Amino acid sequence: MKYSSLMTGKRLKSIDFFYRIIKPILFKLDPEKSHDWGFYFLSRLELLVGKFFAVPSPPLVKPTYVRKLFFNNRIGLAAGLDKNGEYIDALSRFGFGSIEVGTVTPVAQPGNEKPRLFRIENERALINRLGFNNAGMHQVFKNIKKSRWVREKKGVLGVNLGINKTTSLKNAYTDYQKGLLFFWDVADYFVINISSPNTKQVRELQTDKYLEDLVKKISSFQKQQNKQMGTQKPVLYKISPDNNEKNLVEISHVFNKFSVDGVIVTNTTNNHDELNSDLKMAGGLSGAPLEQRALFCLKKIRPLLNRDIAIIASGGIMSKESVEQRIKAGASLVQIYTGLIYEGPKIVSDLLENL
Repeated sequence: MKYSSLMTGKRLKSIDFFYRIIKPILFKLDPEKSHDWGFYFLSRLELLVGKFFAVPSPPLVKPTYVRKLFFNNRIGLAAGLDKNGEYIDALSRFGFGSIEVGTVTPVAQPGNEKPRLFRIENERALINRLGFNNAGMHQVFKNIKKSRWVREKKGVLGVNLGINKTTSLKNAYTDYQKGLLFFWDVADYFVINISSPNTKQVRELQTDKYLEDLVKKISSFQKQQNKQMGTQKPVLYKISPDNNEKNLVEISHVFNKFSVDGVIVTNTTNNHDELNSDLKMAGGLSGAPLEQRALFCLKKIRPLLNRDIAIIASGGIMSKESVEQRIKAGASLVQIYTGLIYEGPKIVSDLLENL
Protein backbone atom coordinates (compact mmCIF):
# COMPACT_ATOMS: atom_id res chain seq x y z
CA MET A 1 0.00 0.00 0.00
CA LYS A 2 1.28 3.46 -0.86
CA TYR A 3 1.97 6.02 1.80
CA SER A 4 1.08 9.70 1.50
CA SER A 5 2.90 12.60 3.11
CA LEU A 6 0.94 14.86 5.45
CA MET A 7 1.55 18.54 4.90
CA THR A 8 3.02 19.57 8.27
CA GLY A 9 5.89 21.76 7.12
CA LYS A 10 6.59 25.46 7.31
CA ARG A 11 3.19 26.42 5.92
CA LEU A 12 1.17 24.54 8.54
CA LYS A 13 3.53 25.59 11.33
CA SER A 14 3.12 29.22 10.26
CA ILE A 15 -0.67 28.95 10.24
CA ASP A 16 -0.59 27.23 13.63
CA PHE A 17 1.75 29.93 14.96
CA PHE A 18 -0.65 32.67 13.92
CA TYR A 19 -3.59 30.72 15.35
CA ARG A 20 -1.81 30.60 18.73
CA ILE A 21 -1.42 34.38 18.60
CA ILE A 22 -5.03 35.16 17.73
CA LYS A 23 -6.62 32.41 19.87
CA PRO A 24 -6.65 34.47 23.12
CA ILE A 25 -8.32 37.31 21.21
CA LEU A 26 -10.88 35.02 19.59
CA PHE A 27 -11.69 33.39 22.93
CA LYS A 28 -12.62 36.79 24.38
CA LEU A 29 -15.30 37.18 21.72
CA ASP A 30 -18.72 35.61 21.44
CA PRO A 31 -18.02 31.99 20.39
CA GLU A 32 -20.14 32.12 17.25
CA LYS A 33 -18.60 35.40 16.10
CA SER A 34 -15.08 34.20 16.86
CA HIS A 35 -15.79 31.02 14.86
CA ASP A 36 -16.79 33.03 11.79
CA TRP A 37 -14.04 35.63 12.11
CA GLY A 38 -11.39 33.08 13.02
CA PHE A 39 -11.92 30.85 10.01
CA TYR A 40 -12.30 33.78 7.68
CA PHE A 41 -8.97 35.11 8.97
CA LEU A 42 -7.28 31.72 8.65
CA SER A 43 -8.56 31.28 5.10
CA ARG A 44 -7.10 34.66 4.12
CA LEU A 45 -3.90 33.96 6.05
CA GLU A 46 -3.41 30.62 4.30
CA LEU A 47 -3.44 32.32 0.93
CA LEU A 48 -0.74 34.72 2.11
CA VAL A 49 1.39 32.20 3.99
CA GLY A 50 1.12 29.69 1.17
CA LYS A 51 2.98 32.03 -1.17
CA PHE A 52 6.00 32.07 1.08
CA PHE A 53 5.88 28.73 2.88
CA ALA A 54 5.06 25.96 0.44
CA VAL A 55 7.62 23.38 1.61
CA PRO A 56 5.97 20.32 3.15
CA SER A 57 7.75 18.01 5.55
CA PRO A 58 7.14 14.32 4.88
CA PRO A 59 6.05 12.26 7.89
CA LEU A 60 4.58 9.16 6.27
CA VAL A 61 0.93 8.45 6.92
CA LYS A 62 -0.68 5.19 5.93
CA PRO A 63 -3.82 5.78 3.82
CA THR A 64 -6.85 3.55 4.01
CA TYR A 65 -9.90 2.48 2.00
CA VAL A 66 -13.38 2.62 3.52
CA ARG A 67 -16.41 1.66 1.42
CA LYS A 68 -14.16 1.83 -1.65
CA LEU A 69 -13.24 5.44 -0.88
CA PHE A 70 -9.55 6.31 -0.64
CA PHE A 71 -8.64 8.32 2.47
CA ASN A 72 -5.18 9.90 2.67
CA ASN A 73 -5.36 9.43 6.42
CA ARG A 74 -7.84 8.48 9.13
CA ILE A 75 -8.48 11.96 10.56
CA GLY A 76 -11.54 13.80 9.26
CA LEU A 77 -13.29 17.05 10.06
CA ALA A 78 -16.72 16.50 11.59
CA ALA A 79 -19.81 18.31 10.35
CA GLY A 80 -20.77 21.50 12.11
CA LEU A 81 -17.57 23.48 11.80
CA ASP A 82 -18.02 24.39 8.14
CA LYS A 83 -21.79 24.27 7.82
CA ASN A 84 -21.93 26.02 4.46
CA GLY A 85 -18.79 24.66 2.77
CA GLU A 86 -17.17 28.12 2.79
CA TYR A 87 -13.75 27.16 4.15
CA ILE A 88 -13.02 23.78 2.57
CA ASP A 89 -9.75 24.83 0.94
CA ALA A 90 -8.40 26.56 4.05
CA LEU A 91 -9.34 23.61 6.29
CA SER A 92 -7.83 21.13 3.86
CA ARG A 93 -4.41 22.70 4.51
CA PHE A 94 -4.50 21.34 8.04
CA GLY A 95 -4.04 17.84 6.66
CA PHE A 96 -7.49 16.28 6.99
CA GLY A 97 -8.08 13.10 5.02
CA SER A 98 -11.76 14.01 4.77
CA ILE A 99 -13.95 17.04 5.34
CA GLU A 100 -17.65 16.86 6.13
CA VAL A 101 -19.75 19.96 5.51
CA GLY A 102 -23.18 20.70 6.90
CA THR A 103 -25.57 19.96 8.39
CA VAL A 104 -27.39 21.14 5.23
CA THR A 105 -31.16 21.43 4.88
CA PRO A 106 -33.08 21.88 1.62
CA VAL A 107 -34.12 25.44 2.48
CA ALA A 108 -31.93 27.97 4.29
CA GLN A 109 -32.84 28.54 7.91
CA PRO A 110 -31.49 30.79 10.69
CA GLY A 111 -31.43 28.18 13.44
CA ASN A 112 -32.22 28.85 17.08
CA GLU A 113 -32.05 32.19 18.84
CA LYS A 114 -28.68 33.58 19.93
CA PRO A 115 -26.65 33.17 22.04
CA ARG A 116 -26.47 29.50 21.15
CA LEU A 117 -22.79 28.51 21.35
CA PHE A 118 -20.84 28.44 24.62
CA ARG A 119 -17.29 27.53 25.64
CA ILE A 120 -16.24 25.81 28.84
CA GLU A 121 -12.54 26.47 28.44
CA ASN A 122 -11.21 24.78 31.59
CA GLU A 123 -12.86 21.53 30.47
CA ARG A 124 -12.10 21.89 26.75
CA ALA A 125 -15.78 21.63 25.91
CA LEU A 126 -18.49 23.38 23.92
CA ILE A 127 -22.25 23.52 24.32
CA ASN A 128 -24.23 24.37 21.22
CA ARG A 129 -27.89 24.71 20.42
CA LEU A 130 -27.48 26.04 16.89
CA GLY A 131 -30.43 24.23 15.35
CA PHE A 132 -29.32 23.40 11.80
CA ASN A 133 -28.55 27.00 10.87
CA ASN A 134 -27.29 26.94 7.28
CA ALA A 135 -27.53 28.70 3.92
CA GLY A 136 -29.57 25.95 2.26
CA MET A 137 -28.51 23.35 -0.26
CA HIS A 138 -28.38 25.67 -3.30
CA GLN A 139 -25.84 28.03 -1.71
CA VAL A 140 -23.83 25.22 -0.13
CA PHE A 141 -23.61 23.52 -3.51
CA LYS A 142 -22.24 26.74 -5.05
CA ASN A 143 -19.67 27.01 -2.27
CA ILE A 144 -18.54 23.42 -2.75
CA LYS A 145 -18.14 23.94 -6.49
CA LYS A 146 -15.73 26.81 -5.80
CA SER A 147 -13.37 24.56 -3.86
CA ARG A 148 -10.13 23.64 -5.60
CA TRP A 149 -9.61 20.80 -3.11
CA VAL A 150 -12.92 19.30 -4.23
CA ARG A 151 -12.35 19.86 -7.96
CA GLU A 152 -8.91 18.26 -7.85
CA LYS A 153 -10.14 15.42 -5.60
CA LYS A 154 -7.44 15.99 -3.00
CA GLY A 155 -9.50 14.36 -0.28
CA VAL A 156 -12.87 12.87 0.58
CA LEU A 157 -15.88 15.19 0.85
CA GLY A 158 -18.86 14.28 2.98
CA VAL A 159 -22.17 16.13 3.03
CA ASN A 160 -24.19 15.91 6.22
CA LEU A 161 -27.94 16.18 5.57
CA GLY A 162 -30.72 17.35 7.86
CA ILE A 163 -34.38 18.26 7.71
CA ASN A 164 -35.94 21.69 7.85
CA LYS A 165 -37.63 22.77 11.05
CA THR A 166 -40.98 22.90 9.27
CA THR A 167 -40.73 19.33 7.95
CA SER A 168 -42.65 16.71 9.90
CA LEU A 169 -40.89 13.55 10.98
CA LYS A 170 -43.34 11.59 8.85
CA ASN A 171 -42.02 13.43 5.79
CA ALA A 172 -38.38 13.57 6.88
CA TYR A 173 -37.44 11.22 4.06
CA THR A 174 -38.34 13.84 1.46
CA ASP A 175 -35.80 16.34 2.83
CA TYR A 176 -33.04 13.73 2.96
CA GLN A 177 -33.87 12.61 -0.58
CA LYS A 178 -33.65 16.19 -1.83
CA GLY A 179 -30.19 16.48 -0.33
CA LEU A 180 -29.00 13.17 -1.75
CA LEU A 181 -30.22 14.10 -5.21
CA PHE A 182 -28.87 17.63 -5.12
CA PHE A 183 -25.34 16.81 -3.92
CA TRP A 184 -24.96 13.43 -5.65
CA ASP A 185 -22.40 14.66 -8.18
CA VAL A 186 -20.14 16.51 -5.72
CA ALA A 187 -20.23 14.47 -2.51
CA ASP A 188 -18.11 11.37 -1.98
CA TYR A 189 -20.36 10.18 0.85
CA PHE A 190 -23.48 11.31 2.68
CA VAL A 191 -24.50 11.41 6.31
CA ILE A 192 -28.13 11.22 7.42
CA ASN A 193 -28.25 13.27 10.62
CA ILE A 194 -30.87 11.71 12.86
CA SER A 195 -29.23 12.69 16.12
CA SER A 196 -29.07 16.47 16.45
CA PRO A 197 -30.12 17.42 19.99
CA ASN A 198 -30.93 20.96 18.92
CA THR A 199 -33.57 20.47 16.24
CA LYS A 200 -37.06 19.68 17.46
CA GLN A 201 -37.82 15.96 17.60
CA VAL A 202 -35.07 14.92 15.15
CA ARG A 203 -33.75 12.30 17.57
CA GLU A 204 -37.10 10.53 17.39
CA LEU A 205 -36.02 9.38 13.93
CA GLN A 206 -33.78 6.87 15.74
CA THR A 207 -36.78 5.17 17.36
CA ASP A 208 -38.78 2.16 16.20
CA LYS A 209 -41.61 4.42 15.14
CA TYR A 210 -39.61 6.04 12.33
CA LEU A 211 -36.18 4.45 11.78
CA GLU A 212 -36.99 1.34 9.77
CA ASP A 213 -39.26 3.14 7.33
CA LEU A 214 -36.71 5.95 6.91
CA VAL A 215 -33.76 3.64 6.28
CA LYS A 216 -35.81 1.48 3.94
CA LYS A 217 -36.74 4.47 1.78
CA ILE A 218 -33.26 5.97 1.77
CA SER A 219 -31.64 2.63 0.95
CA SER A 220 -34.05 2.09 -1.92
CA PHE A 221 -33.37 5.57 -3.29
CA GLN A 222 -29.62 5.08 -2.89
CA LYS A 223 -29.67 1.83 -4.88
CA GLN A 224 -31.74 3.49 -7.58
CA GLN A 225 -29.29 6.38 -7.82
CA ASN A 226 -26.24 4.09 -7.82
CA LYS A 227 -27.68 2.17 -10.72
CA GLN A 228 -28.95 5.17 -12.65
CA MET A 229 -25.81 7.29 -12.23
CA GLY A 230 -23.29 4.46 -12.39
CA THR A 231 -21.68 5.59 -9.14
CA GLN A 232 -21.48 4.13 -5.66
CA LYS A 233 -22.10 6.79 -3.03
CA PRO A 234 -22.01 5.53 0.58
CA VAL A 235 -24.71 6.73 2.96
CA LEU A 236 -23.99 6.76 6.69
CA TYR A 237 -26.20 7.49 9.69
CA LYS A 238 -25.11 9.66 12.61
CA ILE A 239 -26.41 8.49 15.97
CA SER A 240 -26.68 9.99 19.43
CA PRO A 241 -24.43 9.15 22.40
CA ASP A 242 -27.54 9.29 24.58
CA ASN A 243 -28.88 5.98 23.29
CA ASN A 244 -28.96 3.25 25.93
CA GLU A 245 -27.94 -0.34 25.22
CA LYS A 246 -31.48 -1.36 24.30
CA ASN A 247 -31.69 1.50 21.80
CA LEU A 248 -28.37 0.51 20.26
CA VAL A 249 -29.55 -3.06 19.79
CA GLU A 250 -32.72 -1.88 18.04
CA ILE A 251 -30.86 0.62 15.86
CA SER A 252 -28.28 -1.99 14.88
CA HIS A 253 -31.02 -4.41 13.88
CA VAL A 254 -32.39 -1.90 11.38
CA PHE A 255 -28.96 -0.99 10.02
CA ASN A 256 -28.09 -4.67 9.57
CA LYS A 257 -31.43 -5.44 7.93
CA PHE A 258 -30.83 -2.89 5.20
CA SER A 259 -27.05 -3.31 5.03
CA VAL A 260 -26.29 0.38 5.46
CA ASP A 261 -22.83 1.56 4.49
CA GLY A 262 -21.81 3.02 7.79
CA VAL A 263 -22.53 4.74 11.07
CA ILE A 264 -21.02 7.81 12.72
CA VAL A 265 -20.69 7.25 16.46
CA THR A 266 -21.54 9.82 17.88
CA ASN A 267 -23.13 13.26 17.82
CA THR A 268 -23.15 15.65 20.83
CA THR A 269 -24.84 14.77 24.11
CA ASN A 270 -27.68 16.27 26.13
CA ASN A 271 -26.28 14.57 29.23
CA HIS A 272 -24.05 17.04 31.07
CA ASP A 273 -23.24 14.81 34.06
CA GLU A 274 -19.56 14.62 33.08
CA LEU A 275 -19.31 18.41 33.09
CA ASN A 276 -17.80 19.87 36.26
CA SER A 277 -18.80 23.42 35.36
CA ASP A 278 -21.72 25.14 37.07
CA LEU A 279 -22.83 26.36 33.66
CA LYS A 280 -26.41 25.13 33.37
CA MET A 281 -27.96 25.41 29.93
CA ALA A 282 -29.57 23.22 27.30
CA GLY A 283 -27.64 22.11 24.26
CA GLY A 284 -25.37 19.49 22.79
CA LEU A 285 -22.15 19.02 24.76
CA SER A 286 -18.97 18.23 22.83
CA GLY A 287 -15.29 18.01 23.68
CA ALA A 288 -13.40 16.22 26.43
CA PRO A 289 -16.43 15.48 28.70
CA LEU A 290 -18.03 13.49 25.85
CA GLU A 291 -15.03 11.22 25.28
CA GLN A 292 -15.93 8.27 27.50
CA ARG A 293 -19.61 8.19 26.56
CA ALA A 294 -18.82 8.23 22.85
CA LEU A 295 -16.24 5.47 23.33
CA PHE A 296 -18.77 3.42 25.32
CA CYS A 297 -21.31 3.65 22.48
CA LEU A 298 -18.68 2.60 19.96
CA LYS A 299 -17.69 -0.45 21.99
CA LYS A 300 -21.33 -1.45 22.41
CA ILE A 301 -22.48 -1.02 18.83
CA ARG A 302 -19.49 -2.42 16.93
CA PRO A 303 -20.20 -6.08 17.86
CA LEU A 304 -23.88 -5.56 17.06
CA LEU A 305 -23.29 -4.38 13.49
CA ASN A 306 -22.43 -6.49 10.49
CA ARG A 307 -18.68 -6.39 9.91
CA ASP A 308 -19.02 -4.70 6.53
CA ILE A 309 -20.79 -1.71 8.09
CA ALA A 310 -18.08 0.90 8.56
CA ILE A 311 -17.87 3.10 11.63
CA ILE A 312 -16.54 6.63 11.87
CA ALA A 313 -15.83 7.59 15.47
CA SER A 314 -16.55 11.10 16.67
CA GLY A 315 -17.09 12.81 19.99
CA GLY A 316 -14.50 13.98 22.48
CA ILE A 317 -11.45 13.08 20.41
CA MET A 318 -8.79 15.43 21.73
CA SER A 319 -5.62 13.31 21.83
CA LYS A 320 -3.62 10.68 19.96
CA GLU A 321 -4.52 8.17 22.69
CA SER A 322 -8.21 8.80 22.04
CA VAL A 323 -7.72 8.12 18.32
CA GLU A 324 -5.94 4.86 19.08
CA GLN A 325 -8.74 3.78 21.44
CA ARG A 326 -11.41 4.39 18.80
CA ILE A 327 -9.53 2.46 16.13
CA LYS A 328 -8.89 -0.44 18.50
CA ALA A 329 -12.62 -0.42 19.33
CA GLY A 330 -13.48 -0.92 15.67
CA ALA A 331 -13.64 2.49 14.02
CA SER A 332 -12.17 2.80 10.54
CA LEU A 333 -11.88 6.58 10.71
CA VAL A 334 -12.22 9.33 13.30
CA GLN A 335 -13.53 12.90 13.14
CA ILE A 336 -12.71 15.96 15.21
CA TYR A 337 -14.38 19.32 15.80
CA THR A 338 -13.97 20.71 19.33
CA GLY A 339 -10.40 19.45 19.47
CA LEU A 340 -9.51 21.69 16.54
CA ILE A 341 -11.00 24.71 18.31
CA TYR A 342 -8.92 24.17 21.44
CA GLU A 343 -5.71 22.71 20.01
CA GLY A 344 -5.43 24.54 16.71
CA PRO A 345 -4.53 23.44 13.15
CA LYS A 346 -1.56 21.31 14.18
CA ILE A 347 -3.84 18.83 15.95
CA VAL A 348 -4.24 16.73 12.79
CA SER A 349 -0.53 15.99 12.48
CA ASP A 350 -0.31 15.48 16.26
CA LEU A 351 -3.09 12.88 16.16
CA LEU A 352 -1.49 11.03 13.27
CA GLU A 353 2.00 10.89 14.73
CA ASN A 354 3.07 7.23 15.02
CA LEU A 355 -0.54 6.11 14.59
